[in-house]
Amino acid sequence: MTYPADDLLYFVAHQATFATHQFQGVKLIISIKEPFYCHLDNQDLPQLTAILINQNIPHALIGNESTLLIYYIDVHCPLYPVLIAYLGQYAWLDMSRQFQSLFPEWAPLLHRNSLPQLADQLLRLLFPFPGEGLTITPDERMQKLMAYIDANLAYSISLTDLARVASLSTERTRHLFGEQLGMSLSQYLIWIRLKRVIQHEVRQRSPLGETALHYGFTDQSHFSRTFKRFFGAVPYYLLKNKQINWGKVR
Repeated sequence: MTYPADDLLYFVAHQATFATHQFQGVKLIISIKEPFYCHLDNQDLPQLTAILINQNIPHALIGNESTLLIYYIDVHCPLYPVLIAYLGQYAWLDMSRQFQSLFPEWAPLLHRNSLPQLADQLLRLLFPFPGEGLTITPDERMQKLMAYIDANLAYSISLTDLARVASLSTERTRHLFGEQLGMSLSQYLIWIRLKRVIQHEVRQRSPLGETALHYGFTDQSHFSRTFKRFFGAVPYYLLKNKQINWGKVR
């Protein structure tokens, strides 16, 4: 099984507020115009220009005067194990000082680069090390399960179904997701369904309700509630305003 090359999700948000939400992967938030405010881990963090947030950490963002570049980095992205190692046991790391020290290098990019180029080059500046040896490679059983899930997102997928596919007990199958992906089966299913809807909408612009149904959501309302739980905003803001995109980590 090979992973897609464009599994880095990012978007730009102008003068936006995001309600409390959380993500199963790692989240990087960079301000390319004016500082922003973040509430997480029972703390108020003002005057940020960059922050790295570990998986499953609830947080809210306020950037009333800011332009934010927000990355969602999941287990399929080559950068994911690098950032997990970088964070260690920390729930979050304030990257403002590192980001500001790179200002002479990234400021010129704002005027001559497209958003995909800017997003890629900012990551390269902040995390220049290659991360050799830092990889997450699911074993054959998990690869088989992930392929089965991707092929059957339109249908109900149970733990029993997956245990049968992997020739494992249901309990062992349940543990496999936590061991190899760092999340539960239900968390993985929700994120992959959400991700596929977003990818489809970005590339093809089909009716959102139809796309949501195709990838296993009960209706558009179900998709919208799930979307807000992960992103802290309604789908219209990001999808219809064309502020969401997919990039590569090269």
